[in-house]
Amino acid sequence: MAVFLLASIFLWACDRGPGENREVEALIKKRCTICHTTERIYKARQGRAWWEQTIDRMIRHGAELTSDERKEIIDFLSQRK
Repeated sequence: MAVFLLASIFLWACDRGPGENREVEALIKKRCTICHTTERIYKARQGRAWWEQTIDRMIRHGAELTSDERKEIIDFLSQRK
């Protein structure tokens, strides 16, 4: 019984992350791949300050992001170190 419970918790925890990530990945694909490949975006494993500067520069160059979308993308990409 304990093994089943631990396995269930493990599978639940593993399943949570990717589902949430898929939404942000879809947002990145929609907003960022107009100019960049996802490979280029995901290859840059940088900290929060770097992503804030980079995303803000992209917005100045015409990227269309709401403030919530900006935050979601920065949160996601800066945690990929």
